[in-house]
Amino acid sequence: MPHARFRLNLHETANLTLKQAILIYRSAGAGESRCFASVHRVALDNGSPVIQAGKPVTPGAVRRLSGDLSASSSHVVGYLPANVLYADGDSLVWWVPPRRRHIAFRCPETALCQRSTVVPHPALVFMVSGSSWLVWAHKGRKRPVPQSPMWRAPYFNVGAEGAICRGNVVTPTGTTTDRIAEWEDAFFRSYFTHPNVPKGLVNHPGGAYAFWSEMVDLPPVAFPQRTLVRAGATLGELVERHLYGAK
Repeated sequence: MPHARFRLNLHETANLTLKQAILIYRSAGAGESRCFASVHRVALDNGSPVIQAGKPVTPGAVRRLSGDLSASSSHVVGYLPANVLYADGDSLVWWVPPRRRHIAFRCPETALCQRSTVVPHPALVFMVSGSSWLVWAHKGRKRPVPQSPMWRAPYFNVGAEGAICRGNVVTPTGTTTDRIAEWEDAFFRSYFTHPNVPKGLVNHPGGAYAFWSEMVDLPPVAFPQRTLVRAGATLGELVERHLYGAK
């Protein structure tokens, strides 16, 4: 068995003992992306570690390991703003209460060509994690919890699963809490050009174009929540799905 020498830099005194090993198998075929991992107990044989028979790694085991590693790594510790719902590594989820704000459209050959105004918006939940940038809607004014049902964000340039089409939008670098306002500005300062969900973006007889044309022509006092379409999952389920690929 090949040997590797490495050094652990700990911020506190600790005794570490080799207990387990994880082996990762990947397909060798061109264009294939199959992957399998197994976790193995490590035993000592005359003082030397020996990898024992293993068992498949489950998504739950990976999450627990990730949590253990995060707990032992060095993070910037501080108070989290009240609008932050979840923060871990490069993943950040936050909530935006319902409010009035500017929106602009650039939809050639439609009633929304070069239109912009200030309209009411529903409560929103944004998520940034790695290369993912997502948004969902939330009914009411209360801070959502993991069990809260989510709704599709009723905007152009947003997919059915909440993924935001970046286009040529310049997005912030980093997912620290001091970047939250910049991520929101990047979303609302962009031009909304076309529905990424042809049907089912909003509950409106005339569809998405007609809905937003009416919103721009005569903005209501509050966002009409009856027009929101269910995302089919709770906040906790959506976050876990995009973090770990859970169904």
